[in-house]
Amino acid sequence: MPRLLLSWIGQVDLNAPAASSRAELGPIARTAEARPFDELHLLCNYPAAQARAYVKWLQARTPAKVVLTVVRLGTPTDLTRKLARLLLVVRQGDFKKLKLIDVSAADVSTK
Repeated sequence: MPRLLLSWIGQVDLNAPAASSRAELGPIARTAEARPFDELHLLCNYPAAQARAYVKWLQARTPAKVVLTVVRLGTPTDLTRKLARLLLVVRQGDFKKLKLIDVSAADVSTK
């Protein structure tokens, strides 16, 4: 079974490429470096160009395949829409067998 990380890209993550210390890498990069993942599925509602630049930077830090999905939200706290988008990025597989690790404090977490 592939090891997947599903997460929402936040501002701290987007600031990471300009960081001067490991402490400022953001939760996604720190987690990707600390654990072996096969794929990182990332959601982002920031501008696509900014998200793509982050993904390019992140790909240099991990051997995992990085999949980006840029979404539009009505409000940042629209958890129903976030959950729907999160499920859309997992294109195949048995959801009961997936081990989801969420590194974003405000987003959906399934253990």
